[in-house]
Amino acid sequence: MLQDLSSIGHIVQNAIVFNSRNWERLPVDPNSLLQTVRRLFTSLREHEVKYVLVGGIALPNYVKGRNTQDIDLIMDLSDVSRIPGIKREHREPPSFLRGTFEALQTYVGPGDIAKLRNIVDDIQGRIRRFQKSRARDHGG
Repeated sequence: MLQDLSSIGHIVQNAIVFNSRNWERLPVDPNSLLQTVRRLFTSLREHEVKYVLVGGIALPNYVKGRNTQDIDLIMDLSDVSRIPGIKREHREPPSFLRGTFEALQTYVGPGDIAKLRNIVDDIQGRIRRFQKSRARDHGG
């Protein structure tokens, strides 16, 4: 299950603030990132865009203590135009789109959403079973 949006915002915020390359000049106002993340996912929901959260930001659903400075999504590239706040920067490689949503860096790649959701659900189920068996083996 997807973490709550404030957790995602805090992960991106921490990655930017604690990156030593940003210490002289922060690329964005870290205080605004939490609301920016909320607006991005609200816009995706309001425009009924199907997506899968991938990349570094998806890892905290499985592993604690990971930070990342961007949000990676897989969706139909034609749906990007339905999200009014995403500004296209360029495609790299041609099937992927790099852009921004306000001050937040985004990467969008194509994919079969239904198939990816099944894979994600399967992985999450395996992780839960592993965690339960590990807790049971360690008396938890």
